[in-house]
Amino acid sequence: SSLHLHDDGTSQRKRAKGHFVRLWVVLAWVAGLVAFTFWRHLWLPKPKSSDIPLHEFSEGRARVFLEELQSIEGFRTVGSKSNEELTPAWLLAHLHTFQQRCVAPCQLDIEVQRPTGAFGLDFLSKFQNVYANVTNIVVRVQRTTLDESSTPAILLSSHYDAAVGAGAASDDGVNIAIMLELLQNVVASETMLPSHNALMFNFNGAEETMLQAAHGFITQHPWKDQVAAFINLEASGAGGRELLFQTGSDILAMAYARGAPYPHASTIAQEVFQHGEVAGMDFAYIANGYVYHTPLDDISRIQQGSIQRFGENIQGTLAELFKDPAALHTINSSVRAHRHVFFDLFGVVTVTYSEAVGEWVNYLVVVLALVYCAIWSQLPWASKWQGVLQLIKMNALAFTASMSMAGLLLVLAPMSWYASPVTHLWVFIFPTVVGYLTVFPYSAFSYTVYVYSNSYSADCPKRLGLNHIYRNFSQLNLPDDWGMWINACDYLGLEPLRPAFASNSKWSHRLHAPAGPEAPITIFDNFPW
Repeated sequence: SSLHLHDDGTSQRKRAKGHFVRLWVVLAWVAGLVAFTFWRHLWLPKPKSSDIPLHEFSEGRARVFLEELQSIEGFRTVGSKSNEELTPAWLLAHLHTFQQRCVAPCQLDIEVQRPTGAFGLDFLSKFQNVYANVTNIVVRVQRTTLDESSTPAILLSSHYDAAVGAGAASDDGVNIAIMLELLQNVVASETMLPSHNALMFNFNGAEETMLQAAHGFITQHPWKDQVAAFINLEASGAGGRELLFQTGSDILAMAYARGAPYPHASTIAQEVFQHGEVAGMDFAYIANGYVYHTPLDDISRIQQGSIQRFGENIQGTLAELFKDPAALHTINSSVRAHRHVFFDLFGVVTVTYSEAVGEWVNYLVVVLALVYCAIWSQLPWASKWQGVLQLIKMNALAFTASMSMAGLLLVLAPMSWYASPVTHLWVFIFPTVVGYLTVFPYSAFSYTVYVYSNSYSADCPKRLGLNHIYRNFSQLNLPDDWGMWINACDYLGLEPLRPAFASNSKWSHRLHAPAGPEAPITIFDNFPW
């Protein structure tokens, strides 16, 4: 026997309208969230002009430095006249100008280092990297009242050499310009000088040859022991927002979270890049990655505002670090002990917490999921396991589909997906969706619930079938309706369930007798599926 449940036309139209409104509310909320996320991702602050006070960071002045650097004749590959003579001469001319502005209690020291050395490198394949007379131009700024050898320092580093054939405006010319402007800010006012620490700048002349100049500095330079932490300015793209992708200390992470006015951070690459025992932060421009190490890496790719935000973020982070006199003295003791997870929310605020807290959050999620499945969920365990297996199958097929597309492009058109962020949709997103839909349950609107008892009895039928029905009457000029169809699959029928649907039960207002004339049997041909 069976029982049919459905509403009359008026009630149904009201409920349909309610569902329609709620659906549009959800869709509007999702569309607004996506639009806001894209807007925040593309938004850049207004650049400040070159006529503002010298102690404030100005994109206008930094762009002048960048244009001068890019106008130097020749490609700045290691060993070229442009890289070994012309660019160092240009840098030293500006640095000597800043040195003249640095008056007591400001002290600015300049050293040109040309180290020679060798080191083993386990990259792609193990090999020995040998270098001779590469260039580091190192600057140290501190108060005259501080001891030159024992004062802990923050090291800012970027490189002016270029990959073979690259324009190198973003990798790494723009960061050389940012460092020059930051140095100019520091020497312009006593209030910008750190009270208890030193600030170093390394203008590196051999980075593209597997970090040769950096190795020469950290192993041979007499100031190396002063370095308590470093901030590395890099690029694997051009323009847009710079990304903080690695930080080796909770002190650095908190300084960035509190000091950067335009945060953009992700801990996703932390485990890949973190190494060494000196705390550090790595920043990089990552937008428009297709210009990386190509002649397309020119100044036109650097949008207005991208330099301003990077400079102010570094300036704010440094100001936070210098507030606590003891911060740099203890910073390396927490490099391994208190590693942090960090990420930004819409470029407004940075969230950071220790890995230990992150582990407990993950454990809590697992425990809550198990508690829900064991106590609150009314589904039988067989259905729960079936759902888990279905999710595993869906994710496996989605991953296989996207990787298959990536493998196909790797053979036929390598790196073509890198040309524009939009291509990520059809290369990765669409195949992933297809993979999900391949195993998505088609009976989403019809399901059966099995209720088992120990034996046949008057207390409960052996098995019930529950189907959610949506009926479409378009061919009969009648409004659609929906309801629950309950079938009892044993000789007792639905008799044991009648008390549950009595007039005083919570289900009674859901029960309605079929209205109107009896529908022809052909109506069952109109199910949407």
